[in-house]
Amino acid sequence: MAVTQGSTITSMVNAEFIEPLMLSYAIDAVVAIPRLRVSYLAGRGTKTASFVTTTKDTASDLTNETTDITAASQDLTDVTVVCAEIGVGRDVTKLAKRSFINGEEELMMWLAEEGGVLCMEELEKDVWAVFSDASTSVGTSGQAMTLSNFALALSKLGTNKAFGKAVYMLSTTQAQNLRDAVVTGSAQFLASAAANGVLRQTSEDGYVGTFLGADIFQSSLAEAAGADSIGCCMVD
Repeated sequence: MAVTQGSTITSMVNAEFIEPLMLSYAIDAVVAIPRLRVSYLAGRGTKTASFVTTTKDTASDLTNETTDITAASQDLTDVTVVCAEIGVGRDVTKLAKRSFINGEEELMMWLAEEGGVLCMEELEKDVWAVFSDASTSVGTSGQAMTLSNFALALSKLGTNKAFGKAVYMLSTTQAQNLRDAVVTGSAQFLASAAANGVLRQTSEDGYVGTFLGADIFQSSLAEAAGADSIGCCMVD
């Protein structure tokens, strides 16, 4: 029988120490989902929701006091939304359960939380994709967003009779364009401190700041259209 003599004790020494506190990857804040009108379909036996809007009509002039106004139908229109089903699949082996340094229970909790985060990110991305359906647009394809584009988008809300608190949903590039335009070409904004709201660090919740009286949020999940990223100015 052959006998092998070892000169070290490496077989009895851990190759590495695994720190139990795991670091998380970078991920965008959820900024678009809170701006949605939501319908909860749990327990309703369907995954389709309908949102009804009254159709605008026109009033008629009275000819005289004895002539009746012709009756007109009161029409409604609706937008139908079908819920998409998303998820994340994981095959958890017995070896993983037994070997995970924080224990089996922590492994399952971590995987569940991780799946929830990824599903929320996918939903956030779907909401940003809807902004490309807006009927009014500003800016020039392939060009950086300007202060003029920013102001024009705000004015378009009034043109479209969208009154209320304005909020901007910008891609990270558009937010960068806005700050660059303020710093390099708008001495009056700097002198009056009117742009101070967008010259601070972006918050963890994606909040860029306030400019021209409107709140601004940013995300890298903005829908792409060729070389462009699609943002949105809307009533919150």
